[in-house]
Amino acid sequence: MRESGQMFIELIVGIAIVMLTLVGVVSLSTQSTKTSRIGGNRSEATTYAERYLEKIRRDRDSDPAYFFSHLPSGSCIAGSVPAVYTCTVSSIGSPLVKVTVTLSFVDGSNTFHVTEQTILTNN
Repeated sequence: MRESGQMFIELIVGIAIVMLTLVGVVSLSTQSTKTSRIGGNRSEATTYAERYLEKIRRDRDSDPAYFFSHLPSGSCIAGSVPAVYTCTVSSIGSPLVKVTVTLSFVDGSNTFHVTEQTILTNN
């Protein structure tokens, strides 16, 4: 009788160890997936911000006189990604213009921001 009680306790301890190990593995897997998703979103956001800066450069190169007399402002990008895009174009002294593109996206309860900047000249 004493041996069966001891075996039962060993069985319970063994099951507890296996359960704790499984909980740790599942938790680690979940965190890894979340980190990977955030990294992918950040990479995509950076790509969109860089593309918009290239669009601004093309606009400037195609007609500098018009571009510098009609500086864009406000929200610049409307994409299919569930994110908020803003663009700020400000003169920092002739002939320089600073362009800042900020893209914000939400993942769970956290908001992430990606900012890209460039300075354009009118020469």
